[in-house]
Amino acid sequence: IAVLRIQIIQTNIEYCIGTYSKKFVIDDPDDDKFVNCALELGARVIVSGDKHLLEIKRIFGIDILKPSEFLHRHAPRSGTSTIPTIQAGL
Repeated sequence: IAVLRIQIIQTNIEYCIGTYSKKFVIDDPDDDKFVNCALELGARVIVSGDKHLLEIKRIFGIDILKPSEFLHRHAPRSGTSTIPTIQAGL
């Protein structure tokens, strides 16, 4: 069941080139690209295991969640998810 849910969620992942270049993650500037990409795409969630991103928790209305937290909150129970999501540096 978990594999099926992950496959359903993967169909809702978008990719971006990352034209934004603002600085958000003080402790790890390499992570800024994920926040910038989420902003560019209008995502509501960033899914990541990165500790620096997870410490932020929420930025500009974008939740930053561990994969397990995302599945708990947003995994479709009978259908597909329509939440725009960025999966960052796992």
